[in-house]
Amino acid sequence: MTAKGKRGLTRLAFLLIKWVWILYCVSLLVGVLTALRPSDPIMQFHLAGVLQITMFFLSFPVGIVLVLATWPPAWLLRWLLWQLGVGVALGPYWSLTFIWIAYFVGGYLQWFVLVPYL
Repeated sequence: MTAKGKRGLTRLAFLLIKWVWILYCVSLLVGVLTALRPSDPIMQFHLAGVLQITMFFLSFPVGIVLVLATWPPAWLLRWLLWQLGVGVALGPYWSLTFIWIAYFVGGYLQWFVLVPYL
């Protein structure tokens, strides 16, 4: 096989992996949002855990940075707003979608923008 043929095969494999990764992430979000019942807080907790853990592994190792960068400021902001008497209530659908977007963007940038240039 020629060098050009190997490059084309490598590019095809890369595109296949990229699209499988994207489809898996999107199907995970759709599955979690479809199974979500806003009236059941226990189910919300478990589905949020499934979403976060799965997206953490799909975006590993940048997922570690996302966890460390987003959790403390989010809790601090929520506490400050509560102290000021300002309630910010995002529904579970928006909360899970924001979590998914953070992990998806981080993982995508890591695996399909930064890694190919190494």
